[in-house]
Amino acid sequence: MISRLFNNKWNPLKSLSYLDDLTGIPNRRFFGEFFNRAWREALRRQNMLCLVMIDIDQFKAFNDTFGHQAGDTALLRVAAALHSTARRPGDMVARYGGEEFIVVLSKIDWRESCKMAEKMRLAVEHLNITHPKTQEGRVTISLGLALTLPTGQAIPENLIQTADSALYQAKNAGGNRYICANQKYNLALAKMN
Repeated sequence: MISRLFNNKWNPLKSLSYLDDLTGIPNRRFFGEFFNRAWREALRRQNMLCLVMIDIDQFKAFNDTFGHQAGDTALLRVAAALHSTARRPGDMVARYGGEEFIVVLSKIDWRESCKMAEKMRLAVEHLNITHPKTQEGRVTISLGLALTLPTGQAIPENLIQTADSALYQAKNAGGNRYICANQKYNLALAKMN
């Protein structure tokens, strides 16, 4: 997978430093390099770029209830579900830290970004991992989306902060949902659903 994301230009030993030890998906270090590359390509080709920040809802309560080994198993299953959903060329899922994941979606518009977020949300919900501390009674995720058309003046890190802010809005709204950072699109999506 790492070789595919770096166009087969990689060192097998170095690739170990790009993988999350627990989940086997790319780690935060790899995300940083991949995101910078994706940003530059989107800027050059004038394509939209979307970031999705994801957090497992009530994960501390899950660990407190079932223990850390069950938490590790849940992380593995969630990572696999997310990875199996974001499979287009230019997409990438990474473990950002703890129970947080981050997804890069390249060459995508708002509507498709939101459809992808909903697919990821449902993929995790359909794992049916028991979690008595959530309203649904199973493991769920919250997602924050931010989309931009990169410009020479824009700062890539601002897209991360915007997606993170949208994630916290989703969590504060009760979890098990996605929020798009742009209010205009939130209103349009509310009418779609």
